[in-house]
Amino acid sequence: MQSVPYRNGKYKIKHMFCTVCKGCGLCEGEGAAVKRNGLRIEQTSSDIPASDKYAGGEAGIAVDIGTTTVAASVYSLRDGRFLFSCGEENILSPYGADIITRIKASLEGNRILFSKQLQGQVQKLALSLYARAASLFLSDRAGRISIRKIVITGNTAMLSFFCGLDVKSLSSCPFSAPSLFGFETCASTYFSAPELKDASVYFPPAVSAFCGPDLISSVFSALDFSASAFIADAGTNCEMAFYDSEKKCLTCTSSAAGPAFEARGISSGMTACEGAVEDVVPDGNGSFTLSVIGGTSPKGFCGSGLLSAVSFLYEKGEIDRNGTFVLQDKDRFDFSEGVSLLQEDIRNFQLAKSAVASGLSLLYSECGLSGKYPLYLCGGFGRRMNAAAAEKTGLVPPFAKKVVSCGNTALRGAALFLSDDALRKKASELSGTARVLELPDIPSFSEVFIKNINFPPLK
Repeated sequence: MQSVPYRNGKYKIKHMFCTVCKGCGLCEGEGAAVKRNGLRIEQTSSDIPASDKYAGGEAGIAVDIGTTTVAASVYSLRDGRFLFSCGEENILSPYGADIITRIKASLEGNRILFSKQLQGQVQKLALSLYARAASLFLSDRAGRISIRKIVITGNTAMLSFFCGLDVKSLSSCPFSAPSLFGFETCASTYFSAPELKDASVYFPPAVSAFCGPDLISSVFSALDFSASAFIADAGTNCEMAFYDSEKKCLTCTSSAAGPAFEARGISSGMTACEGAVEDVVPDGNGSFTLSVIGGTSPKGFCGSGLLSAVSFLYEKGEIDRNGTFVLQDKDRFDFSEGVSLLQEDIRNFQLAKSAVASGLSLLYSECGLSGKYPLYLCGGFGRRMNAAAAEKTGLVPPFAKKVVSCGNTALRGAALFLSDDALRKKASELSGTARVLELPDIPSFSEVFIKNINFPPLK
């Protein structure tokens, strides 16, 4: 750890993750990822159920097409052994940080282009994993590798782009999905590489236009179905659900949180890579610690850093419950040279956190619940989130009995669907009977949203 003088105190730079981390939510940090031959490889992950119907050289690839990041993993199907993972920024990012902007771009004549670009990106990642796994199989004397299964998950819009579907029905009320997926087809439909030609491709089912296959994948990854619980992926499009273990049913909703949790639209925002501040920890006496990915000088805030920075300013009394700087002549706070939060950054965070908090609160009330339940937070933001900061800012609702950070559950869920046909059937049944809450149709939505923009009283 190195420390550098800062104003009347010091900020400290603490090494948190390996220097090649791209924030795709694949690993747990602390050096779990390495880079070999240009491919970001994860070294630790969970295995999947083994299946004796596959030969020793047969493998499967799970893919999560996220709005921000595309991630993939490869597994040995016979013994269920995890092999490698990789990830990179979604190739459609230049067309907009959020889903709605990309839908508009698709409708402006980019539908085929979007499909070809996403299919090409997924094929490139799959071939990278194939090459790495092939080398491992040969060194282990497991024979030649054969990719037999591919499972691709993602939100409804991303999978629609991938499949080349017309997304007009996603662009205006009443919103509907071009497809609810939940089908299997030949890999040659989407990929030209001979290494993938013998594989099948399965898309997990969606519930609705904005409660997609990634939500269903996350549900099967994070929950054990023995107890009722909430699950939420606080991303650009925040998908949320409550599973009722007594009724054995799922109630889903989604809210447009925007890209603030990926630190986009933030003046000092950046992806969760080397140089990103991911936590601001008060030291007392006006000092604080900046936890910086890679142990370098701070360059900006990633999503979790934004959360903890806003929480720090609120606890310190720099901003009030409305999120406004207390001193009238102040409209920014400098955390280090070139790394600041402006008034508009705080407003963007407030809108994003209100979208999540309001969605969870209305899900709670519309399900007629009482008492407290576990909340499973998924995705890269949820994995790195400071739980205390989330509570102080009101991101986490008071009915959360505990908060569990789960990482990329969509990718993990896709992996579980590789060899478990019974799980696919259960996913189809659960998604087919799920109830969908449309937040704008709830009379109290506007009132709840406005209320949640403010921060709760400090304890």
